[in-house]
This record gives sequence, structure tokens and C-alpha cells, in this order.
Amino acid sequence: MAQKANTYVRQKPILYFDENFPAPVVESIGESRRIRKYFKMVSVHDFDNEGKDDEFQLAFCKTKGFVLVTLDKGFMDDRKYPIQRLPGIVVIAAAKNQTSKIIRCLSAFTQFLTFIPFPKGFLFDCKFQVSLEGCLARGRDVKTREIKTVIIAGGDRVGRILRQFGYFD
Repeated sequence: MAQKANTYVRQKPILYFDENFPAPVVESIGESRRIRKYFKMVSVHDFDNEGKDDEFQLAFCKTKGFVLVTLDKGFMDDRKYPIQRLPGIVVIAAAKNQTSKIIRCLSAFTQFLTFIPFPKGFLFDCKFQVSLEGCLARGRDVKTREIKTVIIAGGDRVGRILRQFGYFD
């Protein structure tokens, strides 16, 4: 069976793993050739940012243009962390000790992103909560700048998701 070519345009979003992520998970993800082909990966340990609070981590990501990847569901709180000039936040809905679940969730999400043209633009001003059942995406409409919530399920077409965020008329 022929595999469908993806439309990924040569952008490599940089995924920044906070200290909630177990080192073996970050190493395992870093060894994936498929993920390395489309994403750059760094962690708090690469910048000696261990032990710093969530506000610092988010500000660091904003400054560097990194997509924050975390297990901390608190980042989904729009009052504490508003959707404003965010390079992107990805929250994996799993416990720290559920390494295989974390890897499967992150693999499914990164696979989805490879079909998005200009993934950095799609991730900008968005938060994603990823689970094995699907993904909750909260972000700004590209035209109206209104904050929208979209549920992404396995098998959803990329065009439908992009249309909901105002990419197409």
C-alpha cells in the first residue's frame, strides 16, 4: 500500500521538554528518526533551567521561540497562562511514570503535525492537551483572533482542523 506523502514545509519547530519529563522519555523520543526529521528537541537540562518555576519556563520558551512540552496540566489554565504570543504549549495527559503512554501520545501528536503546512504558525498562540483518545486544541483564529476550542480525534482530516481555526474560507 502506498504511503501518503505529507505536506510538511521545511520548518522544524523546537520542542522544549520541561523537567516534568523523565529523562528516559526525552532520550527515547530523541532517538526517533521520524520525529528528529521534523522537530528539534531540547530540554531544561540543555540550558541548566532545572528547578525554575513555570513562569520562568514559559517566558524562556517565548524568548527562544520554543514549544513548551510538559506533563503539567496547569498550563491549560488561560487565566494564569493566557494565549498571547505563545510559541505553543503541548500538555501530555499522562502521569510521569507512564512512559509508554507519554511516548505514544507525543508520537501521535507529532505525526499529526507533520501533515500541517507551516507547523510553527499552527502551533503559535495555541495550547494542546494530548491524550490517547485525542487532542484538545485551544488557540486563536488566524483571522478574527478569537480563542477557539477544537477537539482533534484520530482520523480527523487536517483540512477540517485548519478550517476551524480560520485558515480557509
